[in-house]
Amino acid sequence: QQQQQQEESAQPEVALAPTLFNPDVFTPCTLGDTPEEIAADEAQVRKLADFLTQELVPRLSHQLTEELAASNSADWLRATMHQRGINMRYLGLLLEHVMKDGTSHLMSLIACEIIARCAKVLWRRAMAELDVSQWLNGCVKFLNALLSAWREEPVGKKSKRQEASGPSEGEKLWAEIAALAQKKFHISLKSDPLSAYKINKYALLRSVCLKTGMVLVAKDYDFLSQVHPTFVPDDIADLVPLVKDCQEDLGVAYRIMDAAIDIYSRAQTLDHSVVLAAQEEGLEACMRAYGPLHTNCAQAMRHLAMVRMQDDRDAALDLLWRALIVVERNTGPDSAEALDTLCVLSDVLTNHHQNPAGAFLLLIRAEQLTRLFYNESHFELSGIYQRMAGQLEKLNCLKEALVMFERTLQCLRPEWGTAMFSIHSRMADLHARLGQFKQAAEAERRVFHVLAKLFGENDARTASSRRRCKLYTANSVQMHLLSESLKSKAGGPAAIVGDLTVHFSNSTATAATTAANKAISAAAAAAVPAASGSGGAAGGGMGDLQACARRVYSAAVREHEDQLLDAWAGSSGKEMTMDTVHRLCTLYWEFRKCHLQSF
Repeated sequence: QQQQQQEESAQPEVALAPTLFNPDVFTPCTLGDTPEEIAADEAQVRKLADFLTQELVPRLSHQLTEELAASNSADWLRATMHQRGINMRYLGLLLEHVMKDGTSHLMSLIACEIIARCAKVLWRRAMAELDVSQWLNGCVKFLNALLSAWREEPVGKKSKRQEASGPSEGEKLWAEIAALAQKKFHISLKSDPLSAYKINKYALLRSVCLKTGMVLVAKDYDFLSQVHPTFVPDDIADLVPLVKDCQEDLGVAYRIMDAAIDIYSRAQTLDHSVVLAAQEEGLEACMRAYGPLHTNCAQAMRHLAMVRMQDDRDAALDLLWRALIVVERNTGPDSAEALDTLCVLSDVLTNHHQNPAGAFLLLIRAEQLTRLFYNESHFELSGIYQRMAGQLEKLNCLKEALVMFERTLQCLRPEWGTAMFSIHSRMADLHARLGQFKQAAEAERRVFHVLAKLFGENDARTASSRRRCKLYTANSVQMHLLSESLKSKAGGPAAIVGDLTVHFSNSTATAATTAANKAISAAAAAAVPAASGSGGAAGGGMGDLQACARRVYSAAVREHEDQLLDAWAGSSGKEMTMDTVHRLCTLYWEFRKCHLQSF
């Protein structure tokens, strides 16, 4: 460290002079500059423009498709571009690069934003030409032309052939949108943009309403009907003004909310009542400043819910549901903000309300949203799949949980050793519980190699993994030998009965305590008719078979006890056939699997 500090101190300090650009280039305002100065200023701006279009925009496209967390919000897209110094008029260029990368979600998001911005400009022009009393009908006409398949009947034309020959209001509007997109964003929209760019009509409707201030009644709109219009005047609930800058002084509210966030970040070191009071005051200040349905209020509700988890879990759950409603109302049910709230809600339902089924239903929706935002193998999906596997494990759906863990591994990279070995460890446990010891040994072997590489072979965690690997391997070998033994003795019923007796005795010795064995064996003796007196050549074999049934019963395997006892009772007093032996072998394997799961 001292050597590094000396090297840093020896290096000379370099102060970069700020680059100054002439804002009057390419305008008539030259302010008496010489032709050489004007040419130099123009060359400097051209160089800057080339850097933006040839470096920054392609780099942003790559980051959006590969690195950054995607969203379905226009606000997120605008903030991301502005943080990198890219104006929204470069949306057309960004769309071209995203289409080359083949990311359908981002293509739909950017194309929807371009169309919504053009539609907003055309809507304002249309409203400016109307009287205030005509605004309601004007909004309905505009929305029908934009999104409805219904074709308004022209006035003054009687012939249907003439009526069909002229362009409809929708065709005229979309032609104007295409021309405006070419002018403002320098992009030629494809024919039928909604289908070409895979734009959901509800997403476009929501974006247009957020940009124009139209408030619509929440219902299922029929966009495909050609018989009646999609929108009617009763669907317009309100038309609110949009204000980018509020004149009211919000400095106090900002300071309260910032203080609440700071206190929340230090919640573990402060008294609970202090943190709770700060979060409640921050939420009240946010609601006064922005209103109860603002996204900032949803964030404040989530913070307050996390604090409420310690003393009132029902109130915390109510706050999270309210936050989800606010987010969905502002950004839509298919937004990344809604995805975050869904994940938090699922964790709360699992950890604090013991409701894995409800949490799994929320995670199904979160998984669909995540697949919408990313590709099928994006690492963001790993967290969702891992949560889903945990819920399925709690619901005792072990095979389905294994499928989710396998999907998790597909989304992780090999160099992420810590995350990989934890998944393999849980998969090994699930395979063992299912009686699949060969797969369990393979998964545990991967865990061992990762642990040995991270911590060394002498570490306690590595040694524990080695012991589990040996145990799974031994059980796998034992089951394989038993299977081969049963196959080789398929022609001798008496030999199979003796083999079953030995294995049942060994299994029972490790499956239950002596007291439990005596109690359950007594119950079995009362429930099972005695086999004594069953004459014939099978007399000795039936005694062994009864002992097998009692030992299986004493192992407390409730799922198969009735089947085993019925199999014994059905063969009582009869000569044991190969069908009976085959059925007993099948039941034994079911018992063996259950015993190994419990082990």
